[in-house]
Amino acid sequence: MLGFSLYDNEHGMKKLLSAITLALYFCMIKSHAQVSGNNDYNAGSRSRANNQYNSQQILTYAATNPLDRPLVLNEEEIVITVNGLFNVVPENFVATFHIVQTSETAETADQLLHERIKKFRQKFLEAGGDARDFHVDMISFVPKYEVEAENKLFSKTYNEIPAGFELQKNISIHYRHSAALDELITAAASAEIYDLVKVDCSVQQTRNLIDSLRRQCLREITIRSRSFEITGLKMDTLKKTVSENLNTIYPQTRYFTYQAFSRPSRSFERKKASAPAYNEIVKTTSSYYSQLDYDRYDLIINPLVLEPVIQFSCSMAVKYFLHAETKPANHYYLLTPAGELKKFNLK
Repeated sequence: MLGFSLYDNEHGMKKLLSAITLALYFCMIKSHAQVSGNNDYNAGSRSRANNQYNSQQILTYAATNPLDRPLVLNEEEIVITVNGLFNVVPENFVATFHIVQTSETAETADQLLHERIKKFRQKFLEAGGDARDFHVDMISFVPKYEVEAENKLFSKTYNEIPAGFELQKNISIHYRHSAALDELITAAASAEIYDLVKVDCSVQQTRNLIDSLRRQCLREITIRSRSFEITGLKMDTLKKTVSENLNTIYPQTRYFTYQAFSRPSRSFERKKASAPAYNEIVKTTSSYYSQLDYDRYDLIINPLVLEPVIQFSCSMAVKYFLHAETKPANHYYLLTPAGELKKFNLK
């Protein structure tokens, strides 16, 4: 409880603003299918401190931190900030597979690659896919060379000679349910296609989703502004400024890698004069999806996440101007000898 009246003296408003700032400051202190690909594998960029789980973020992403929450700036202005997050399950997916074929002749390389793609397309159509959702993109068709040594009387020369041809293509497939990716991988494996490059996702009506999140943030700001008025702050609702920061976070930017293992004791090295050879096995690198943390958000739509989602972030700040405190004017009156009461102004 504040230990003074709201209007006990001319410094009451200043004390109130300071008290609210400190109180809110301390409150703030307390306060199924993979959507990734081989392109992200072993591309970690941020490590986490853990002895057994060495976790790294696979891809970097644009700064998506919510706005800070400035409160009272001075005796004339106050800023109310709300951070909102909207989790949306993707509605459309595009999986990209890479395929490469080498052969001694260009004709053979083209024919073998054509047969593999034809088999993959057939499996896709048999599973109920649409031919319009299957696209082949030409990447490269180049000759390959190998080095042949040529021995001369006083020298040795290495010459490049033709060794065959290499043909590379990408296959992009559009599907609408995340569970379909498992069937696509099975179909690709049957055609000896093993490189899943990436998986992109999107949603329809993005503008409507962002507008819905923005309205929720504005509603929360209105509720907070009313709560401040209870304390005696008088805000000028007609004179204000609004700023916002919108971000879209896609699932492929939220995958992390880690290695789970326990290191054995190596004390045996101290028991012998010469340390024996120590060969470590290759540790398996795994990855997992982790959505943005909720600790800096005030409102979250669809907080429960069972599969990778697209996250829309909105940070909105409204600056209100406070009404100046009006002091009651002092009026002085003079009683004349005739008994008349006249107003007397002191300057």
